[in-house]
Amino acid sequence: MNIKRLYNREGLLYRVRGNIMIVDSEELMWGSNIPDTFQNVIKINTGVEAFQKFKKDERGWTAILCNWDSPGTSGVELLEKIRNYRNIHFDIPIILIISTNSREELLKKIYWSTEEGANDIILKPFSIYNIDAKIQNLVDYLINAEDIRAIIYNVIKAIELKNYDEAIMFLDQCTILDEIRNHTHTILFLRGKVHERMGKYNIAVDYYRECLNESRYHLYAPARLSLLNIWLTKKEYNKALFEIREAKRLSSINPRWLIQEARVYMIMGKHHEADELFNEVIDQYPYKIAEKNTIIEELKKEGVIAASAIGYLSEDKQEMVEKYVQSARTYLEKKIFSEALRFYGKASEVDPKNIKKYYASMGLVNWRWHLDVKSNSRITDRKQLKYAVEYLMDALNMDHTFTEVQKLLIQIVDIEGRDIFNELLDLKGQFDLDKHTNYMFKK
Repeated sequence: MNIKRLYNREGLLYRVRGNIMIVDSEELMWGSNIPDTFQNVIKINTGVEAFQKFKKDERGWTAILCNWDSPGTSGVELLEKIRNYRNIHFDIPIILIISTNSREELLKKIYWSTEEGANDIILKPFSIYNIDAKIQNLVDYLINAEDIRAIIYNVIKAIELKNYDEAIMFLDQCTILDEIRNHTHTILFLRGKVHERMGKYNIAVDYYRECLNESRYHLYAPARLSLLNIWLTKKEYNKALFEIREAKRLSSINPRWLIQEARVYMIMGKHHEADELFNEVIDQYPYKIAEKNTIIEELKKEGVIAASAIGYLSEDKQEMVEKYVQSARTYLEKKIFSEALRFYGKASEVDPKNIKKYYASMGLVNWRWHLDVKSNSRITDRKQLKYAVEYLMDALNMDHTFTEVQKLLIQIVDIEGRDIFNELLDLKGQFDLDKHTNYMFKK
């Protein structure tokens, strides 16, 4: 980074040498001090294009300002991608532009962006004075932190090369330079990372905890994730789940922690719980499918899970299954039950190793269909009720620990009454029904 103070004729303004990226927020330029402050202002229309440009010249960007609601790749998604890209971009300043009508939603977005490493936010609607103040803060940060940011980059390279003594020496220099404590949490995190790589887990945990205490709102995803990884390495799964619960408590809408919770369940062998969490996240944040696939591949390489049942499909087929499942859920919400069943059936054909999951879903669809018919007519046809119970029992015959399915089956029997199934099911079906419902009562 090469930052230089340049003055205008009145000697009032700093001019920053370098490139600032403005993503889907051209209105920031209107009347503000941005054009006069930065030598090169690059306007980008979408987050997708922004990340592509960033990757072409990682060290060539002085700062990035991005709209939270940028099309294609949102502002917070771009923030995550840059911070996680090759795990070396702790320092490039990123400011998110946020609009919201709810104070609660605003706070959740602030916590999420802070946790992922945003340097600042600009609220919409904004005034020129507000933008000018934010940009001046950015300039002050860039100028005051130029030396320490260069050393932090050297720290990261030393860690990559396993030159840990050299990394600690650089970090000591950073501590001396960090007089106003703008980089304290980053320095503590990197100290933790050095000791983690050296296998000194207890010392690393102390540094990561201290890092979180120094971070705004106690939120800093790299430190929390590093703690999680240490507990998983030590096979202390309860501590790993505690870190996730704490992260979700502090930043409730960040999907990172649902993904990580699913990862922990995968390692613990609880594949159904993991799959449910993965589906929940991807339904809301489709871009997270890449993170899910990365986790699955890593666990397969580590031998934690076999290349079967989960993660065995090609990317094209995985995307196809996701589309079918999303279509099924959409039709279920609209009460077009036959189409919901059709799409779950198509998903099961592409993904046969997870067929028990689709049987469970089809059981739920038929149960909802039965309730809808029951509430809107006097028709006594119980065909959908029969199908619902049969699908649920098929799922349980494949996996008797399918807890949510067992609970639904008990609920159905409680609502409809046990006797009615003497008419709907053959003797084997009645036996299976009693077996599965009695199993739950014994639990």
